[in-house]
Amino acid sequence: MEISESEKKALDIMENPRGITRGDIETLQEEALRDCRLLNDISVLLEEDAAFAYQNIETELQCFHYKHQQKAQRRRMIRWSMAAGIAVALFVGGIFLLSGGPEGTLNNLVDKSHAVAVVMKADPLPQKVTLEVEDEQHRHETYSLEEIEKTPVVQQTATVRTKEMNYFDKKNTFKEKVNAQTHILRIPYGQMFKLVLSDGTEVYLNAGSRLTYPTRFVRKERIVTLEGEAYFKVAKDKERPFIVQAGNVQTRVLGTEFNISSYSASDVHVTLIEGSVQVDASGNSKVILPGQDLCVRKDGGISVKEVDLHSYIYWRDGYFYFDNLPLVEVLQGIGRWYNVGVEFRNIQAMDCKVHFLSDRFQGLEHTLTLLNRMEKATISLEGHTLVVD
Repeated sequence: MEISESEKKALDIMENPRGITRGDIETLQEEALRDCRLLNDISVLLEEDAAFAYQNIETELQCFHYKHQQKAQRRRMIRWSMAAGIAVALFVGGIFLLSGGPEGTLNNLVDKSHAVAVVMKADPLPQKVTLEVEDEQHRHETYSLEEIEKTPVVQQTATVRTKEMNYFDKKNTFKEKVNAQTHILRIPYGQMFKLVLSDGTEVYLNAGSRLTYPTRFVRKERIVTLEGEAYFKVAKDKERPFIVQAGNVQTRVLGTEFNISSYSASDVHVTLIEGSVQVDASGNSKVILPGQDLCVRKDGGISVKEVDLHSYIYWRDGYFYFDNLPLVEVLQGIGRWYNVGVEFRNIQAMDCKVHFLSDRFQGLEHTLTLLNRMEKATISLEGHTLVVD
C-alpha cells in the first residue's frame, strides 16, 4: 500500500531530526501538527541513547495501513491524524514513550510518602464472556459464550459468533418467537466484544465491562445501562431517543457516535465523536460537541474539554493509546486488559504523565518492556500484580 505524501514528509523529517526547519513542519497536514510537535523530543531521546534500535518505520506504517484498509470510510480528520500519530509512535522502536513535561519528571516530584498504594487487584475467576438471560420459566440463568450459541432462548432472539452477538432482525424472524427480555452481557478482562442491538445500534464493549439491554426496544425510549467502557454507533430514530445510563449519568442521543467510560462512578467520561449528545448528571445538563469530553466528578460537578479522539478510537482496534495521562491511569487500563493487579511502592510515580502507544495483543511481557523504556519507574510483574518501584 502506498504511503501518502504527508506521511513520507513526516518520515523524512524523523530520519533527519536535527535538520528540521519550521518550513518542514508547516508543510505537514494541519491535522498532524499536534503529533509532530513531539519530533523535537524524539531527537533528544535519540541523542541520549544513540544505540537504541528501532524497526523500519516505513514497513511498520504499511502494515498498519494494511490492517486498517477496511476502515477507509473513517472521517478524513481522524484518518490523517491517526496515520501521522502512528508514524511518530513507530519511530522509536515501534513504540513512542515520552514524559509529559516537567510535571511528569520524577526528579521534580516531592517525596511525600513511602506507603504502598494498591490501585487494583486481579480477578481470580475464569475470564469468560457471559450472558444472563431469562428462560421460559422466568428464571435468570447465566451462560458462557460457548453455551450461549446452543441456548434456545438466545437462538430465538439473536445470532451469535465468537466475538459478536447480533439482535438486529431485518426480516422480523425473531419478533413472534419470544417476548422482549432483558439481557446482561459481561465482558471479562483481556477481551473486547461487539454487540448489535435490535435497532441496529452497534456497541463495542471494552474489557471489564457490562451492558444491560432489552432484546427488543418496545418503548418510546431505547434505554441501556453500562458499567465499564463502550463505544456506541447509534442507529437514527427521531421518534425514540437512545439513552445510556452509567451510574448517575444519563446520556441522551438520537443518532451519533460516542464513547462512555464508567469504570468508576466518581469519574465518568462521555466523549463525542460525531453528532451531539445531551448529558444529565446530578441535576446538571450539558450538550457537548464532537471532539469534546465531558467528565462527571464524584461531587456531581461537570467539566468539558477538547480532547484527542485517538484514545477513544484506538482501543477498538486493539491498541493502548494514552496521551499525557498519569501513570496510574495508564496502568489501570493495562491491568484491566491483562487481568493483573497494580501496586505502587513508588507513590511519586503515580502522577507522572506519559504518552504510551502499544499493540495490546502483543502480550504483557512486551508491554512491560516498553513501559520500562521510559525510565521513570521500574515496573515488574510479581505473581499477578504489576509492581511499580
